[in-house]
Amino acid sequence: MEMTSSHRFLIDGFPRNFDNVQGWMTHMTSVCDIESVIFLDCPQEELEKRLLHRGKTSGRTDDNIDSARKRFSTFHSETMPVVLHYEKEGLLVRVSGKQTREEVYAELRRNIEPFIVQDLLARTQELLDAISSNDWSVYEHLCASDISCFEKEAQGHLATGLQFHKFYFTTQPSSLRTQSTISQPHVRIMGTSAVVSYSRLLQIEQTDGKKETKVFDETRVW
Repeated sequence: MEMTSSHRFLIDGFPRNFDNVQGWMTHMTSVCDIESVIFLDCPQEELEKRLLHRGKTSGRTDDNIDSARKRFSTFHSETMPVVLHYEKEGLLVRVSGKQTREEVYAELRRNIEPFIVQDLLARTQELLDAISSNDWSVYEHLCASDISCFEKEAQGHLATGLQFHKFYFTTQPSSLRTQSTISQPHVRIMGTSAVVSYSRLLQIEQTDGKKETKVFDETRVW
Protein backbone atom coordinates (compact mmCIF):
# COMPACT_ATOMS: atom_id res chain seq x y z
CA MET A 1 0.00 0.00 0.00
CA GLU A 2 2.87 2.34 0.74
CA MET A 3 4.40 1.67 -2.69
CA THR A 4 1.41 2.96 -4.69
CA SER A 5 0.01 6.44 -5.23
CA SER A 6 -3.53 5.10 -4.77
CA HIS A 7 -5.37 6.16 -1.65
CA ARG A 8 -8.42 3.90 -1.95
CA PHE A 9 -8.21 0.12 -1.47
CA LEU A 10 -10.55 -2.87 -1.63
CA ILE A 11 -9.86 -5.40 1.14
CA ASP A 12 -11.30 -8.79 0.22
CA GLY A 13 -12.87 -11.17 2.76
CA PHE A 14 -12.36 -8.89 5.76
CA PRO A 15 -13.49 -8.50 8.48
CA ARG A 16 -14.73 -12.02 9.17
CA ASN A 17 -15.56 -11.57 12.87
CA PHE A 18 -15.61 -8.94 15.61
CA ASP A 19 -12.00 -9.70 16.56
CA ASN A 20 -11.10 -8.48 13.07
CA VAL A 21 -13.29 -5.41 13.55
CA GLN A 22 -11.63 -4.62 16.87
CA GLY A 23 -8.17 -5.05 15.35
CA TRP A 24 -9.10 -2.70 12.53
CA MET A 25 -10.48 -0.08 14.91
CA THR A 26 -7.35 -0.27 17.06
CA HIS A 27 -4.78 -0.01 14.30
CA MET A 28 -6.44 1.50 11.23
CA THR A 29 -8.99 4.16 12.21
CA SER A 30 -6.24 6.77 12.41
CA VAL A 31 -4.92 5.69 9.00
CA CYS A 32 -8.03 5.44 6.81
CA ASP A 33 -11.82 5.63 6.75
CA ILE A 34 -14.25 2.90 5.76
CA GLU A 35 -16.34 4.23 2.87
CA SER A 36 -18.47 1.14 2.29
CA VAL A 37 -18.70 -2.57 3.01
CA ILE A 38 -19.74 -4.73 0.06
CA PHE A 39 -21.75 -7.85 0.90
CA LEU A 40 -22.38 -10.43 -1.82
CA ASP A 41 -25.64 -11.94 -0.56
CA CYS A 42 -26.47 -15.41 -1.87
CA PRO A 43 -28.88 -18.07 -0.50
CA GLN A 44 -27.24 -21.06 1.16
CA GLU A 45 -28.99 -23.48 -1.20
CA GLU A 46 -27.42 -21.78 -4.20
CA LEU A 47 -23.99 -21.74 -2.54
CA GLU A 48 -24.22 -25.45 -1.73
CA LYS A 49 -25.08 -26.19 -5.36
CA ARG A 50 -22.12 -24.14 -6.61
CA LEU A 51 -19.69 -25.69 -4.14
CA LEU A 52 -20.70 -29.23 -5.03
CA HIS A 53 -20.36 -28.41 -8.72
CA ARG A 54 -16.91 -26.90 -8.10
CA GLY A 55 -15.94 -30.01 -6.13
CA LYS A 56 -16.21 -32.14 -9.25
CA THR A 57 -13.06 -30.59 -10.69
CA SER A 58 -11.39 -28.51 -7.92
CA GLY A 59 -9.60 -31.38 -6.17
CA ARG A 60 -10.28 -29.66 -2.83
CA THR A 61 -11.10 -32.04 0.02
CA ASP A 62 -13.38 -29.47 1.66
CA ASP A 63 -15.66 -29.12 -1.37
CA ASN A 64 -18.27 -31.46 0.09
CA ILE A 65 -21.64 -30.84 1.69
CA ASP A 66 -20.55 -31.50 5.30
CA SER A 67 -17.56 -29.16 5.16
CA ALA A 68 -19.59 -26.54 3.35
CA ARG A 69 -22.34 -26.53 5.98
CA LYS A 70 -19.77 -26.17 8.76
CA ARG A 71 -18.39 -23.10 6.99
CA PHE A 72 -21.89 -21.72 6.55
CA SER A 73 -22.55 -22.22 10.27
CA THR A 74 -19.37 -20.33 11.15
CA PHE A 75 -20.32 -17.57 8.72
CA HIS A 76 -23.77 -17.12 10.25
CA SER A 77 -22.47 -17.12 13.84
CA GLU A 78 -19.35 -14.97 13.34
CA THR A 79 -19.61 -12.97 10.13
CA MET A 80 -23.30 -12.11 9.81
CA PRO A 81 -23.25 -10.05 13.04
CA VAL A 82 -20.44 -8.00 11.47
CA VAL A 83 -22.53 -7.54 8.31
CA LEU A 84 -25.50 -6.36 10.38
CA HIS A 85 -23.21 -4.03 12.37
CA TYR A 86 -22.06 -2.23 9.23
CA GLU A 87 -25.63 -2.19 7.93
CA LYS A 88 -26.69 -0.27 11.04
CA GLU A 89 -23.76 2.09 10.45
CA GLY A 90 -25.15 2.82 6.98
CA LEU A 91 -22.02 1.50 5.28
CA LEU A 92 -23.32 -1.77 3.83
CA VAL A 93 -23.85 -2.30 0.11
CA ARG A 94 -25.81 -5.50 -0.61
CA VAL A 95 -25.31 -7.13 -3.98
CA SER A 96 -27.27 -10.25 -4.94
CA GLY A 97 -24.85 -13.10 -5.56
CA LYS A 98 -27.55 -15.26 -7.12
CA GLN A 99 -27.30 -13.35 -10.38
CA THR A 100 -25.09 -14.24 -13.32
CA ARG A 101 -21.45 -13.14 -13.23
CA GLU A 102 -22.23 -10.35 -15.68
CA GLU A 103 -25.14 -9.11 -13.59
CA VAL A 104 -23.09 -9.21 -10.37
CA TYR A 105 -20.31 -7.27 -12.07
CA ALA A 106 -22.74 -4.66 -13.40
CA GLU A 107 -24.29 -4.13 -9.95
CA LEU A 108 -20.89 -3.94 -8.27
CA ARG A 109 -19.76 -1.40 -10.84
CA ARG A 110 -22.84 0.76 -10.25
CA ASN A 111 -22.03 0.84 -6.54
CA ILE A 112 -18.27 1.39 -6.86
CA GLU A 113 -18.19 3.90 -9.72
CA PRO A 114 -19.39 6.88 -7.62
CA PHE A 115 -16.19 6.62 -5.55
CA ILE A 116 -14.06 6.54 -8.70
CA VAL A 117 -15.92 9.52 -10.16
CA GLN A 118 -15.37 11.40 -6.91
CA ASP A 119 -11.64 10.69 -7.14
CA LEU A 120 -11.43 11.73 -10.78
CA LEU A 121 -13.15 15.05 -10.16
CA ALA A 122 -10.96 15.69 -7.12
CA ARG A 123 -7.81 15.00 -9.16
CA THR A 124 -9.08 17.25 -11.95
CA GLN A 125 -9.75 20.07 -9.48
CA GLU A 126 -6.29 19.53 -7.99
CA LEU A 127 -4.82 19.93 -11.46
CA LEU A 128 -6.75 23.15 -12.07
CA ASP A 129 -5.70 24.48 -8.66
CA ALA A 130 -2.07 23.78 -9.57
CA ILE A 131 -2.54 25.87 -12.70
CA SER A 132 -4.18 28.67 -10.72
CA SER A 133 -1.41 28.71 -8.11
CA ASN A 134 1.33 28.28 -10.72
CA ASP A 135 2.48 25.11 -8.93
CA TRP A 136 4.52 23.19 -11.49
CA SER A 137 5.55 20.39 -9.12
CA VAL A 138 1.93 19.36 -8.49
CA TYR A 139 1.01 19.69 -12.16
CA GLU A 140 3.98 17.57 -13.20
CA HIS A 141 3.12 14.93 -10.58
CA LEU A 142 -0.46 14.60 -11.85
CA CYS A 143 0.39 14.42 -15.56
CA ALA A 144 2.01 11.66 -17.58
CA SER A 145 5.39 12.60 -19.00
CA ASP A 146 4.12 11.88 -22.53
CA ILE A 147 0.93 13.93 -22.10
CA SER A 148 -0.58 15.05 -25.40
CA CYS A 149 -3.08 17.81 -26.09
CA PHE A 150 -4.73 20.08 -28.61
CA GLU A 151 -4.49 23.58 -27.16
CA LYS A 152 -5.50 26.88 -28.70
CA GLU A 153 -1.90 28.03 -28.26
CA ALA A 154 -0.69 25.07 -30.35
CA GLN A 155 -2.67 26.43 -33.33
CA GLY A 156 -4.16 23.11 -34.39
CA HIS A 157 -1.07 21.01 -33.75
CA LEU A 158 -0.85 18.07 -31.34
CA ALA A 159 1.51 19.06 -28.52
CA THR A 160 3.24 16.13 -26.80
CA GLY A 161 5.24 16.15 -23.58
CA LEU A 162 5.35 18.40 -20.55
CA GLN A 163 7.70 21.05 -21.90
CA PHE A 164 4.90 22.74 -23.84
CA HIS A 165 2.94 23.19 -20.60
CA LYS A 166 5.91 24.13 -18.43
CA PHE A 167 6.46 27.26 -20.52
CA TYR A 168 3.21 28.77 -19.24
CA PHE A 169 4.10 28.09 -15.61
CA THR A 170 7.37 30.00 -15.98
CA THR A 171 5.83 32.98 -17.80
CA GLN A 172 2.56 33.55 -15.90
CA PRO A 173 2.69 36.83 -13.90
CA SER A 174 2.98 35.95 -10.21
CA SER A 175 0.69 38.86 -9.26
CA LEU A 176 -2.18 37.50 -11.41
CA ARG A 177 -4.77 35.78 -9.20
CA THR A 178 -7.01 33.11 -10.70
CA GLN A 179 -9.49 30.52 -9.52
CA SER A 180 -10.97 27.59 -11.45
CA THR A 181 -14.33 25.94 -10.74
CA ILE A 182 -15.60 22.75 -12.41
CA SER A 183 -19.15 23.10 -13.71
CA GLN A 184 -21.44 20.45 -15.25
CA PRO A 185 -18.91 17.59 -15.16
CA HIS A 186 -19.46 14.39 -17.09
CA VAL A 187 -17.32 11.33 -16.38
CA ARG A 188 -17.12 8.22 -18.54
CA ILE A 189 -15.10 5.29 -17.22
CA MET A 190 -13.66 2.89 -19.79
CA GLY A 191 -11.65 0.07 -18.25
CA THR A 192 -8.52 1.55 -16.68
CA SER A 193 -9.06 4.95 -18.33
CA ALA A 194 -11.64 7.68 -17.90
CA VAL A 195 -12.73 10.78 -19.79
CA VAL A 196 -13.70 13.83 -17.76
CA SER A 197 -15.52 16.63 -19.59
CA TYR A 198 -16.65 19.86 -17.94
CA SER A 199 -16.98 23.61 -18.21
CA ARG A 200 -14.17 25.41 -16.44
CA LEU A 201 -15.19 28.71 -14.88
CA LEU A 202 -11.99 30.73 -14.71
CA GLN A 203 -12.12 33.79 -12.46
CA ILE A 204 -9.30 36.26 -13.00
CA GLU A 205 -8.18 39.23 -10.97
CA GLN A 206 -5.90 41.45 -13.01
CA THR A 207 -2.95 43.31 -11.53
CA ASP A 208 -5.02 46.51 -11.59
CA GLY A 209 -7.76 44.89 -9.49
CA LYS A 210 -10.24 44.32 -12.32
CA LYS A 211 -12.07 40.99 -12.23
CA GLU A 212 -13.52 38.89 -15.02
CA THR A 213 -14.78 35.34 -15.57
CA LYS A 214 -14.09 33.22 -18.63
CA VAL A 215 -15.62 29.86 -19.53
CA PHE A 216 -13.74 27.02 -21.22
CA ASP A 217 -15.11 23.64 -22.26
CA GLU A 218 -12.39 21.10 -21.45
CA THR A 219 -11.84 17.36 -21.69
CA ARG A 220 -9.18 15.39 -19.84
CA VAL A 221 -8.28 11.72 -20.07
CA TRP A 222 -7.10 9.98 -16.93
